[in-house]
Parts: sequence; structure tokens; C-alpha cells
Amino acid sequence: VLPPGVIFGGQNGEVQTEQAVFLPAGNATGYGVATVRAKAVEAGRAGNIRALAVNAVYGTALYVRNLTAFMGGRDSYSIPVVIPRDTQTALHAARAALSCTESSD
Repeated sequence: VLPPGVIFGGQNGEVQTEQAVFLPAGNATGYGVATVRAKAVEAGRAGNIRALAVNAVYGTALYVRNLTAFMGGRDSYSIPVVIPRDTQTALHAARAALSCTESSD
């Protein structure tokens, strides 16, 4: 059994298993095969890796590969947001400017 959280490295990134997985023994007719959900270790676009970027043998009997690409990761970004305090600050500044204009007339 492989526990959740195991990290496997690839050519351009690392992936981490999200759940435990039982690895069945192989036999004379074939290898034991198991599939497990994994996520990219690095967030954002850097976590987007192509299919088979992880394609390696670990130890003597564990062959790991990602059959599909990891995609959809986006880098974080900031969006300016107006909050009530911003509106009040602008309103006070506008009133102060108007009162200076009125007193100079």
C-alpha cells in the first residue's frame, strides 16, 4: 500500500498522491496495475505538466507515470477592489476641494 502524500518527480514538475493506493502483485501474465488521484505539487501554471512527464521506475518494482496531462493551473493575481472606506476618503477629499474653491470665490 502506498500512503497518500507520496511525491513523484518528473521532467518538469512533481506530483503528489491524494489517497492511499493498493498495489496488487504482478503475476506470470502481467504486472500489477493501480491508478491513484494525484495533484501537482507546485501551484499555478508551473504545475501544468504534459502527459508522461512523470515516467520512472522507483526501486526495483514500482513504475510510475502520469497518463494524462495536469492542466488548468493558473497563477495568482490581484484585483483592486473598492471598499466603503475608499469611497468615504474620496468623498471627503472632494468636499474639501469644493470648500476651498467656494471660500476663494
